Amino acid sequence: MTSLDSLPKGFRFPPTPVDISPDWVRQYLEATDDKASDSDTVPPMALAALAIRTLLNNARLPEGAIHAGQELECLAPVQAGQRIVVAAEIISKGERAGWQLLTVRMEVADGAGERVMTGRATLSMPVR
Repeated sequence: MTSLDSLPKGFRFPPTPVDISPDWVRQYLEATDDKASDSDTVPPMALAALAIRTLLNNARLPEGAIHAGQELECLAPVQAGQRIVVAAEIISKGERAGWQLLTVRMEVADGAGERVMTGRATLSMPVR
């Protein structure tokens, strides 16, 4: 698996389908005590966690990486049992004072291809 810090600006992760099982949603709700949604609707933070997990399944974080920021926009509800497709792209990459800053844009679509969430994650990691 490739380290995230070695990927170039403009790198596009392959769109990855994820089936959201009702059991996973139930476990998430129990573990987090999230009351933002009922058991049939996937909470926005659960959707974000799935998107980030999918990204990290495609590239590992290097040692010392810090999640510096996150922006999310939820556009439509997602139901438990639904399939989503997660896509991501490295949109900026720079270096400052021995640290690499990297911004990843994520897009989550439902099974019909309609966007349900967009966002950006900013990561910082020591330059190797």
